[in-house]
Amino acid sequence: MGTPPPSPPNVSISCPGYDPVGTSRAFTATTDISCSIAIYFDSTLVISGSGTSLSYNAGAGTLGHHIVEARAWNEGGSNSAICNWYVYDPNSCEPLGPYLPFGIDKWKCGDGSWQNTDCIVNALLGWAIASADSSQYGVALERIKWKRTDSCPEYTFAQFSGGYNKEVYVVALTSYTNPGHALDAEYIGGHPGGYTNWANWKFFNYGNLNIQPNSPDIPITNINGQMPWTPSYGMTKTKIVIKRIIGITSGCDYQTDEEHPIVSFYLDDQGEASLNPNWA
Repeated sequence: MGTPPPSPPNVSISCPGYDPVGTSRAFTATTDISCSIAIYFDSTLVISGSGTSLSYNAGAGTLGHHIVEARAWNEGGSNSAICNWYVYDPNSCEPLGPYLPFGIDKWKCGDGSWQNTDCIVNALLGWAIASADSSQYGVALERIKWKRTDSCPEYTFAQFSGGYNKEVYVVALTSYTNPGHALDAEYIGGHPGGYTNWANWKFFNYGNLNIQPNSPDIPITNINGQMPWTPSYGMTKTKIVIKRIIGITSGCDYQTDEEHPIVSFYLDDQGEASLNPNWA
């Protein structure tokens, strides 16, 4: 009997997701075993080699959506991994891809007047664009208008929604500094435990596309301070409840399933998330 072929390699590729136009970015493909590797940029082969890693410097990113693909193979088979690289104009009035790389300043409901936004409105728009569920609320979302700034054109909340099929929910966050803050939460998976594993979630709002727990001395009003942890042992932990949107009201507010939250996490005085609201 001959020697069986090796198992096909598993491959991953580094992926920033979003970058401002002009950002220089290198992409690295990594495999679990030595094999042949190739990297394609927008369907064009740009570099190939062998081993367990291979890097490609894409240089200054040009405006738009770019697909960077890593392919790895040996005698046992092949696998691939894809990075969706969105290079955006920081001054643009329009979103690019499934996420908003900026916060919005103005909104209105139906024939109402323009008003300043808050975290809830920004979270609703983030959900409307990225979530697979938002398409069923197209009529309601069409009534809600937004502008990034006063000088930008207006769009409806339905205008960029429904095309990305992501599992996105909204978050109700309460902390010692704030009785309520809204975020978006995307279930990305990849780790055991499903919804109950903190590592399976990505949080975003106000243009911050990867919100992380922050030291409690950073105010929640700061874009990078949207998830402050508990400042000291024994205080009430920061509570993060992930919920499903089940309706849009005539007043353009979202309704959530309060009886069946997806999961609740709690941040302690070290910024560590758990399912336990109490102190050990």
